[in-house]
Amino acid sequence: MKYQSTLFPFVLILLLTIAACNPFANDGIDLTRWNPGVAAPLFYATVTVEELLESYEDDGAVIEDDGEGRLTLVYTEEGYSVDLAELFEVIPDIEFPLPDNVFVFPYELPNNISIDYIDIKSGKIKYEIISPFLEPIDVTLRIEQIDLEGAIFEETFTVNFLQNNGEFDVADYRLTPDNDTLYIEYDAYKVSDGTEVDLDGLIGIEFSQLKHSYAQGYLGTGTYETDRDTIDVDFFEYFNSGTVFLEEPSIQVTIRNSFGFPVRLTFSILDAITKDGDRIPLSNAQLADGIDFNYPLLSEVGEFKDTYFEINQENSNLENMIGQPISGIDYEIVPIANPDSDTSVIGFLTDTSFFSVDVLVELPLYGRAQDFVFSDTFDIDLSDLDRVTDAEFKLVADNGFPMDVDMQIYFYDNAGQEIDVLFKDADRQVMAAATVDEDGKVNGVTTTETIEKVEGTRFTNIRDRAVKAVLTNTFSTVDGGNTSVRIFSDYTVNARLGVIAGVDPD
Repeated sequence: MKYQSTLFPFVLILLLTIAACNPFANDGIDLTRWNPGVAAPLFYATVTVEELLESYEDDGAVIEDDGEGRLTLVYTEEGYSVDLAELFEVIPDIEFPLPDNVFVFPYELPNNISIDYIDIKSGKIKYEIISPFLEPIDVTLRIEQIDLEGAIFEETFTVNFLQNNGEFDVADYRLTPDNDTLYIEYDAYKVSDGTEVDLDGLIGIEFSQLKHSYAQGYLGTGTYETDRDTIDVDFFEYFNSGTVFLEEPSIQVTIRNSFGFPVRLTFSILDAITKDGDRIPLSNAQLADGIDFNYPLLSEVGEFKDTYFEINQENSNLENMIGQPISGIDYEIVPIANPDSDTSVIGFLTDTSFFSVDVLVELPLYGRAQDFVFSDTFDIDLSDLDRVTDAEFKLVADNGFPMDVDMQIYFYDNAGQEIDVLFKDADRQVMAAATVDEDGKVNGVTTTETIEKVEGTRFTNIRDRAVKAVLTNTFSTVDGGNTSVRIFSDYTVNARLGVIAGVDPD
């Protein structure tokens, strides 16, 4: 899943300046009709926040408007869900011989699970008997800890000499271990005269694919494995330098749980990963102690309980993490069942029990930036401008966003050598920040006019040799990046780019 930064409006301006300031765009101009000194408009554009946010919504972001125009980028992880089969096996598949007529079988489960009773949803009890008797015998198999509406499991069947196999369906039965023990009994009699016989360990029993619909008891303690995940953050892909401060970033964790016993969630990993591969651990006292799930009580079987936890700048170092040039957030959760090991806590689980953990990142478009530099490299081919000898570009921008934009374009040849730059007087401010009120909201539009002339050998050198261009944009919010601003849904930028070109008539 891809995630973007809260400084999305800066990217909007970046996109606009890329389109507006490519000095050799010739869309809509027929060079064969040019005369020396011809003037032509290259484009006129009005860009709104809503239009430019569409591409981010396509990448998975949700844009929330608080009803007053304040915008927030919301990124949701698909969520991690753990169902019953991944955590618990309360009726293991077991197979054992019966050495005596009464066999005491220890019903021991991992993680100190102690079962009061289990309602069996499906499964079979199988037997295998190798009878040493040449005549038929009747066998009665009895398990008092398994019953159906009070009637214990008891089956009588006839077996013959040597190999005998059979099975009994125990769906809808209840299994109630006696002090974590099952007592399995059998009696065997000759059919002919009723004489009792001993099978001398030649009888075997198997619990096969027994699944439960409900289990109750102390359901043990222990940790359970989950998948590690990474939230990709590509806003800083073109980041070069500068500083960013976000006022209200947050990570929200929502847990939905239908297991009827205590579970505690901890993060074994929760790090921001920078572009250079460094890790910045997220620091939060409550996360270090773990988050206890809310869970349904015995009287609330089938219900869900939600637990909500927010990580923000007030209780963590989140703002410092987001302010770095990060490429992603790496995390791994560890659920701990019955973390206090209190055996007096009687819980339950059903065949549909599960818990899910959803991670939601909210990045309000509210913050400040100082000399925040993006760069991008793209291929160019100017060969179709062979008759153009010089060009003067004029960009007029009516900026309704509260940030200054300085720009420079560097041209490179096939050998990777820098040929020239577009603006000879260093980085040029192509957009001056709109004015804002005391709440950081735009209350006026600022118009900036930019003119740059490229002529003579300078023009032909770029035209004939340039194969790549590197665009750098430096963004600062108002007051030199010292004032935080909000981005509202009605912000727009109008830009007009025109050119006066000299053309060789021959």
